[in-house]
Amino acid sequence: ALRSVMLTLHAEELAIPKDKLKLFPPRAFGFSRSRESFKSSTGVAFDAFGALATASDMSLSLLLHPQRAARLVQQEAIDNDLPGLSEVLDRLLSETVKLQFKDTYLQEVQNTINYNVLQHLMNLAVHKDATSGVKAVANHKLTELQNWLQSNRKSNAAIHDQYLREIEQFRKNPAEFKALPVAPQIPDGAPIGNE
Repeated sequence: ALRSVMLTLHAEELAIPKDKLKLFPPRAFGFSRSRESFKSSTGVAFDAFGALATASDMSLSLLLHPQRAARLVQQEAIDNDLPGLSEVLDRLLSETVKLQFKDTYLQEVQNTINYNVLQHLMNLAVHKDATSGVKAVANHKLTELQNWLQSNRKSNAAIHDQYLREIEQFRKNPAEFKALPVAPQIPDGAPIGNE
């Protein structure tokens, strides 16, 4: 089951194929966005990364929910053969932030996902509903991630530097960490029609 969730956070699974992106021309003048449109950071053009941010945010909000995290801590304490929060976070980070692609498009897709991973991890570390055990594990994984990012800057320096700035800012004053940034909302589904 965890493997299936991890696939929803992998660039090769989420990336809209490049040839399909050509099918999304910019909106014509006079045709504004509607409730059936993905929100966009790119103006009139389809925001492929915004759609991926929305998809990854959905998976992460479920995977890193404070109550689910508390169950993982409890589960491991009762039965060491079952995965705990630490193991889940290790796997999450190794299959997202630590993943590198040679293809620049896939790497940028993964960077979009990774930014959400970092935000959700910081959120878990200070969430008002998180137990002390959950906060301890999340903060420890943030420290490990910070060390890994500093040691592996060469591979993706600009984005790793940004993640480090985010963690450093978070560490300076965790109480100022605001709720998760709002990923673009999923457009309304059926029934599709008039406003």
